Parts: sequence; C-alpha cells; structure tokens
Amino acid sequence: MEDGIVRAAESASVGVRDTAKDGHTGALHAAIRGLVERVSTEATTQPTLIAAAGMITSALGLKEIVHQIAPAGPKELAAGSVELQLPEISKLPIILFPGVRSGAWFAEEDVESNDMMRGEETLCLGLSCERPGQALTVLNLGSHWKAIQVDSHGSITGSWTTLSGEMLHAVMAQTILASAVPAGRPETLDPDWIQRGAEMFARHGLSRSLFAVRLWEVQGGARSTAPQRLAFLIGAFAAEGLDVFRRAGYLTQGPVLLIGSGGIADAWQSQLNLAGIAIERIDGEATTRAFTTGIQRLLEARSAVSP
Repeated sequence: MEDGIVRAAESASVGVRDTAKDGHTGALHAAIRGLVERVSTEATTQPTLIAAAGMITSALGLKEIVHQIAPAGPKELAAGSVELQLPEISKLPIILFPGVRSGAWFAEEDVESNDMMRGEETLCLGLSCERPGQALTVLNLGSHWKAIQVDSHGSITGSWTTLSGEMLHAVMAQTILASAVPAGRPETLDPDWIQRGAEMFARHGLSRSLFAVRLWEVQGGARSTAPQRLAFLIGAFAAEGLDVFRRAGYLTQGPVLLIGSGGIADAWQSQLNLAGIAIERIDGEATTRAFTTGIQRLLEARSAVSP
C-alpha cells in the first residue's frame, strides 16, 4: 500500500491450520517470505514495514498478541500492537495488531457472555471509516459465523460467535450426508428449498432438519435433487444461526452489513429479509478494501500514540 492505494498484491493458501497440522510455523514463514518478496519486486516503491492482523497474531501465527478488551477502537488496538523482527521472513519490521475480546473473562458464571475475534476488528474498523459517524452491525460468514457491534466512533462494543461455518462444512463432508449433497461452497441455491429448510428448523430444530436431508436422499431423485437438498440444509443452518444471534441480542434490527458470498450469503439474506431486517451485502473486493483501510487506520493511530 502507498498513499491508500494498493500498488501490488499477492496471496497464498497457507495459514494457521498448516501450523496446527505441522506442529511448527515453517510453512507459514515460508509463505509470508515469498509474498513479501513478490510484492517488493512488483512495487515501484520499496516497502518500509509489514502490518498484519487476524489469526497470524494467535499462538499458531507469528506471535500471540493479547486481545484488547471491548470497547476497543483504533487507539486501544494501536496501543496493544507489537513490533517484531523476524529475519527468516524479512528485514522489514513486522507490526502485529491485536484482536478484541468481550464479556467478563475468567469469571465462570459469565462465560456465556464471552466472545473474541482476530481480524474482524480490523475489517470492522475499515467499514466504519467508510461510513463515518454510523453505528454498525456486521455479520461475517467465515468458518465462524460472527455478529459484531460497532459504535459510531468505530469501536468494537461486542460480538457473538458460533461454529456454524465449520459445522456446516463438517456435516457436508464428514457425515452420512456427504453423499446427499454436492461438495464445495455453492454459488447459487434454490430459494424455495432454502425456505423449506428454514421452516423445518423452526418446527423441529437443527438436528432433525439435518436428518431430513438423509430422508430426502433415500426417497430418491423423484423427490429431490442433490442441489435442492443442499439448499434445504443451508436454509436450516441459516435459520438456526439467526435464531441464536437474535436470542443473544444481535441482528435484531438493520441495517446489517453482510460479509459473505454465494449461496450461503443468499440463504442468510433471505432469512434476514423475512425477519424485516435490512441488509447491505459486502462482496469480496469491498471486504479486502475495508480490511486494508482498517490496517492503514491502525498504523495512523499507532504513529499518534508512539513516542
């Protein structure tokens, strides 16, 4: 980045899951080293530092950085940042920005109020910079489905997270339903079957709705197709997710910034619309832009608080 403009960009499909699988950070270090070398070659101006946020600041990343306690905005996140020197990656300094935790931590009776994030706070900060003075509700449909509240000053005030994204993937790939639905993330889904899944969840809960997918499969192609069964499955998951978030006091009113794409985001959009909640879809390009905007805002805040 230079003057708010992306001068060069590269990506690699390597992350903390590789660290967890390998038991060391070798793959992560090598991937980052390669990325830095490539963008440095492509850019007309040589970089002066590396800035990062997200799971790279966890125990499985480059270094574990302590979460900041909500409410946390640019000043608090900048104050919690850490500078590293890792010659095996680059001669450039590496600035790591922390995540945010909320609720009464280490109080057993209040564990239900606890939540945490790494990376989403930077994304939310960027979204807030693009919408100055607005309070935001952000729904991020990653491997963890997360609802986040941001005040009008750009501070994270709270969040609520489920494992629904990982559960959905596991159900599709690692259970008896693997043969009932297509593999991979769907780009489009049948809206009627999304709604059928949501309605069955409302009547019978998630577990029974999942078994219904198996029943549809056993009854054969005359009753349902694999894509229809997948729409039914995702509709049930989306309805369950909305129910959980609303019980926790999130997603009760709009507008909601919906971070996601493809059929899963479509299923969520349909459920939010039926609930009378206005949304704004944030696509992949806008998400990347907001994250880099957030990083820049954090670097500015760090410069302001540094001696």
